[in-house]
Amino acid sequence: MIEKKNAQLSENLLTVLSFFTRGYDLKLHGRDLVKKINLSQRAISDILKSLETKGVLKSELRGSIKEYSLRQGYDTFNYVLMAENFKAILLSRDFELRNLFSKIKSDKMLVFGSYARGDNTKTSDLDILIIGDYDKKEIEGIISMYPMEINVMHMTDGEFENAVKDKKNFIMEIYKNHIIVRGLDYFVKKFWEELF
Repeated sequence: MIEKKNAQLSENLLTVLSFFTRGYDLKLHGRDLVKKINLSQRAISDILKSLETKGVLKSELRGSIKEYSLRQGYDTFNYVLMAENFKAILLSRDFELRNLFSKIKSDKMLVFGSYARGDNTKTSDLDILIIGDYDKKEIEGIISMYPMEINVMHMTDGEFENAVKDKKNFIMEIYKNHIIVRGLDYFVKKFWEELF
């Protein structure tokens, strides 16, 4: 019973923390999360306080409302890695997507758009960003085997790094709504160093 409760608590904690990966500089309060997460306001409040006690979040009073944001630091960085990985695990529960991702050979890949925002429908297209080595013909062959529309955007490491440094609009949208499939450390480090 205790193990199940701890596992649920950990999943709830990662669910709450994952909302702070929608821009590492994001400020949220409990009411923001109650509308988006299937947890009570009390449970969310307890998780936010726990993350603040652990030094992962910091809070600031704005009138009578307490806003939380990520605290910069090594421990927070590691918690963010866990939250980003948790989002990828949730996405990989979709067998078709897991199968697709296993066929694409890339060390650095993320999903953005409606799948990353969580508002995808059965008719939504899948948007993928691949950084680094890329075999266009091979990727086109793989995505042609799937019934959904799949859009692949490719950038070299240098193009991506420059776009992050320059805070290009499409990169800022990806920064706010992404699920990292591969290259967790790479993407989190780039976003953390350049945008946080």
